[in-house]
Amino acid sequence: MRNSIIIAVMGHVKHGKTSLVRTLTGAELNRHPEEKRRGLTINPGHAVLRLSCGREIFFVDLPGHQEYLHNAIRGLWGIDAAILVVAADEGVMPQTREHLSIVRLLGIPKVIVALTKTDRVDDELLVMAEEETRGLIFTSPYKNARMIRFSSRTGLGKDELINAVEDVFNRLPSPDPDRPFMMAIDHVFYKDGHGTVVTGSITSGIIGVDDEVEIYPSGIKDRIRLIQAGHETKKAVTAGMRAGINLSGIRHYQIKPGDLLGTPGKICLGRFINTELHVQDDIKRPIKNNSAVRLFLGTKSYICKIVIIERRDAIMPGEKALVQLRLREQAAALPFSPFIVSGLSPEEVLGGGRVLEMTNRKWRTRHQEGLDLLDALARGCIEEIIIALLKARPLSVITLDEFAISSGYPIRLVINAILSLYKDNKIIKISNGFYLYKRFHILKKTAADEIRAYHKLYPANDGMPIEMLRARFKDLPVQLIDTLIADMILRRTIKKTDNFLSLAGFKPQLGADIKVLTKKVMAIAEKSSIMPVTFHSMLDLLKIDEKQLSDAIRYLIKQGMLVRVYKNRGGNREEFMTPDALDIIKERVAQHILKNGRLTLEDAKGLFPLGRRIINILDYLDSISFTLNKGNAGRVLYPRPVFVERNRQVHSVPSDTDGS
Repeated sequence: MRNSIIIAVMGHVKHGKTSLVRTLTGAELNRHPEEKRRGLTINPGHAVLRLSCGREIFFVDLPGHQEYLHNAIRGLWGIDAAILVVAADEGVMPQTREHLSIVRLLGIPKVIVALTKTDRVDDELLVMAEEETRGLIFTSPYKNARMIRFSSRTGLGKDELINAVEDVFNRLPSPDPDRPFMMAIDHVFYKDGHGTVVTGSITSGIIGVDDEVEIYPSGIKDRIRLIQAGHETKKAVTAGMRAGINLSGIRHYQIKPGDLLGTPGKICLGRFINTELHVQDDIKRPIKNNSAVRLFLGTKSYICKIVIIERRDAIMPGEKALVQLRLREQAAALPFSPFIVSGLSPEEVLGGGRVLEMTNRKWRTRHQEGLDLLDALARGCIEEIIIALLKARPLSVITLDEFAISSGYPIRLVINAILSLYKDNKIIKISNGFYLYKRFHILKKTAADEIRAYHKLYPANDGMPIEMLRARFKDLPVQLIDTLIADMILRRTIKKTDNFLSLAGFKPQLGADIKVLTKKVMAIAEKSSIMPVTFHSMLDLLKIDEKQLSDAIRYLIKQGMLVRVYKNRGGNREEFMTPDALDIIKERVAQHILKNGRLTLEDAKGLFPLGRRIINILDYLDSISFTLNKGNAGRVLYPRPVFVERNRQVHSVPSDTDGS
């Protein structure tokens, strides 16, 4: 149940708006000397009425003069309902119509009509004024609006008007506490002993003392020191209230009227606004593509350009169309925030709508996926919005927070929609985000095709290096590719061997030329016996391409027909020998150690006249745990595990027989 609402009091100049608010609340709103001198409202005035039940009504008194139209539009930001004031002695006037059209464009759900100055006219004129006013609202969404005769002099209609306002509480939904907090700032000042104070109407969420807030679009963060609403100190305030908020650290000159105060990181930023623009049906000429207009968003106005997204050159009066509003500076808003556009000169209201998407990407006709997203946002179905967001951002894994910020829905509703879509196999979870199920399976097919193509190109290799596959999908998030590979391995579509990926059932196959080459390589290695043969020496002998030789050697090593005993750090020198030749060396080394207790480098050079290459072989024997290098004491056989035979006698392979 709502405990507070904001109601705008609007209408033509000098129709009694300020007097009506004074009668209801007792507040004197025209405080500025110029307002007192001219007897009209220049800037929106604010007052609060507290009902006996504890509910609060925050009134915003709007300027009625055409000269201050921009101030009136700013004052309408964040209101829940409106009182349209029509003076009985003048009836419907130009600003009456204009204010009503602005309220309609902003999507304000409730309007009450107050027929003021009834004490100045006779019954005949009063009935005429009522009929004229009823004719005005009959063609609007407010044709059933309650109309109340009112006089600030006699008090006629005061109680009836308060009852009508109280009824608004029951007809409006309660504000959602899970939505981000947002307040458009309309005034900034410094107060001695307190510091910076900002005021505005709260349009979304809830905020309390000591909570952290962010100033948009500057990005400055601060904490709330004190809150007042309706001249009373509050621990927290919520949507439907006007508040003065004392910030703890920021300087007043770092904030400007028109900035937003909101939950950190939860409000969208962008220079471009994608939206559905509803054009007034009484404007004098169509809105052409690339027209310059004034945008009213929150409590700030911007000069911007209208770019029509749909394939048309103009929007006719009374029509609506998807457009991109291109600003010269960053703006901030929650999705579905209302806005108004007007001409530059004269300042005529042209249309309005609600923000669908804030972006920094200019619209191009090729961005069809963006059009699908705007259609989904305009319809407001959260499941459709989530799917459209994923389609519009195919290179991203989108988190719950990102869905909530982009869609404008509270996180709990996003979670419910995600669960439903996940159950229907429309999305898949990737780490802490989500991705389209169909697109994920297309990626799996693409990955399998990449591996298949690699097998065709390199049939002798174990498979495609994992990093090579990742490089093929370099524009996609790492967690998405890792999940993709893991899923394909789990479903046995592919298998992983060391750092290589191959299709299930794949076996390396040698071409006829490689088979011939492997025989030649083996002939060279066997002829060399215990003298390791180098890669480059074989290359010189065979006069072939390096890749062909690498493929042949890799195959022979995998088949256990060749052993790489040395590879330097730079990778430009490799030495190979056959397993039989290596066994000869191992046998001689073992016999020498068993007989002498150790093998020194000099001993090894005497046993194997291989020059410095014996050092590489000894290091290789250490690396496979055949020998153990004890430095200056020489090498011993690597200790073997103790084992027990059936007769319970304990045996072990001898090593280091002298106990050193």
